[in-house]
Amino acid sequence: METFAQNEYSSHPGWLRLVLTRRVEPRRVCNVCCHRRRLYSLVFGTLLLLVSACSAKADIEAGCRQDADPKLKLSQCSAAIDSGRWSGKDLAWAYDNRGSAHTSLERYRPAIVDYDRALQLDPGVGRTYFNRGKLYLGADQFKKAIADFDRAIELEADFSEAYEERGFANSKLGRDNLALDDYNQALRLGEQSAITYHRRGIVYRKLARHEDAFSDFEQALVLAPGLAAAYVDRGILSDQLGQHDNAIDDFDLALELKPNLARAYYHRGRAYRSLGQPERTFRDWESMIGTDSATWTYWWQNRLARKGYYSNPLDSWYDDSTRSALLACARDPAC
Repeated sequence: METFAQNEYSSHPGWLRLVLTRRVEPRRVCNVCCHRRRLYSLVFGTLLLLVSACSAKADIEAGCRQDADPKLKLSQCSAAIDSGRWSGKDLAWAYDNRGSAHTSLERYRPAIVDYDRALQLDPGVGRTYFNRGKLYLGADQFKKAIADFDRAIELEADFSEAYEERGFANSKLGRDNLALDDYNQALRLGEQSAITYHRRGIVYRKLARHEDAFSDFEQALVLAPGLAAAYVDRGILSDQLGQHDNAIDDFDLALELKPNLARAYYHRGRAYRSLGQPERTFRDWESMIGTDSATWTYWWQNRLARKGYYSNPLDSWYDDSTRSALLACARDPAC
């Protein structure tokens, strides 16, 4: 290695000392420096592009992951999918999250399409089957829902929510013993859920296990005192057992919590009729219609027509003929 003498140039950088002492051609040094400068610029520019791309992907991923703003979630997941840079499990994740955004926005058909695509790309995610199963359940496609919940449980044996929703689907199909098994498993694996106790209570009521049903309704209301539906179903059980005053108390509590709860008006009307108070029955059933006139007028017209109290065309209008038929039904315990 060449050693430089301590002279007036010794304080300068090595390459400058070589130039000043004429040991290296200045043009050669300039060429080397310019080459290095271009190389550094290229490397630095590439790094900036990589950092920018990573930052953009992170922003999209964060927007697609969050649940606070469904519209933002939808747009960011769509950006990920449409970018063409995502594939495999990452792309499946984006479809799954976009399906969740569609669901939050009550766009159920596009949600199912996205869950289908997610499962084609990555069929090993139990949560995606569960999400799609809940949509089938909401559309009353109970067998499809059960198939998805089955698959979710196969993939995740301790998936308590899947057991609960499968129990609900089985109950809707009249498979009460299977539903009971699923609810028991859901409560064993998961948190103590008021909804699960309430639903299991309904199954116990259908199986004529009255004490178990009362116990589950009580537990549901301990966990969620504002669960109006549990008061209604406990009231229905009391009414079935001839405890009409207790039933009316529960229906009153339900209506205090949810003044437009049609089921509570209907069943309280039945309890009043059992007590020989048809006028109050009639008022409750009119109040039921008042919660959603077109829906419940049509429902009553169908019901009254089947029982021979109503013969006019079904038009969903609450007219005098419907009113007269409803009053006649309120006065008739067989109606």
